[in-house]
Amino acid sequence: MVRQLRWPWLPRVLRWLSLLVAAGLVAMVSLSPHLADTIPPHKLLRLFAQDAVLRRSAIAAAIGLAVSAFIFFKSPPRSPLQSYQAPRGSSPGDVIGA
Repeated sequence: MVRQLRWPWLPRVLRWLSLLVAAGLVAMVSLSPHLADTIPPHKLLRLFAQDAVLRRSAIAAAIGLAVSAFIFFKSPPRSPLQSYQAPRGSSPGDVIGA
């Protein structure tokens, strides 16, 4: 049985927060080589600009975070009809088999 959430907006906020962090990682990876040459770089920005393994790991982490956001932070159904599932015991009567 599905319990009603106390705060129905919480999954939506967590989903968008996770997607925002994932987009920030991708932006940091893609912009760090260009920004390291133009402005005085911070240690973290210089590290992202120089280390290819760290950039690949950050991209993989961003993809994993985005997938996790879509899987685990689903919004609750808006109406009772959206959460309705057909009974599993019903089957057509004209089927032959076990």
